[in-house]
Amino acid sequence: MVDNFQKYYCPSEYVTIDEQLLASRGKCPFRQYKPAKYGIKTFALLDPRTVYTLNLETYLDVQPDGPYKISNASQDVVLRLVEPMFGTNRNITGETTGLPVCL
Repeated sequence: MVDNFQKYYCPSEYVTIDEQLLASRGKCPFRQYKPAKYGIKTFALLDPRTVYTLNLETYLDVQPDGPYKISNASQDVVLRLVEPMFGTNRNITGETTGLPVCL
């Protein structure tokens, strides 16, 4: 699905990263709990002009050691999300810094 997002859309010069808690009360091992909310946490790279999703990653909590373990540190998540945009001279704005960074 994400491959098709990237394949068939050319984003504007600005992109943004955001996180969202999708409401869910189903039995799911990586469900997050926030005060009065349950859900699945996702991180997304979006084109703010059209709100089109360019890249998407689901937060899966702490993973066991092994070949598929990835870091959930904020900087690592951001780097994985913007990886397809490297070298395209686009500006990215994140929720935490609010400052644009040129890729």
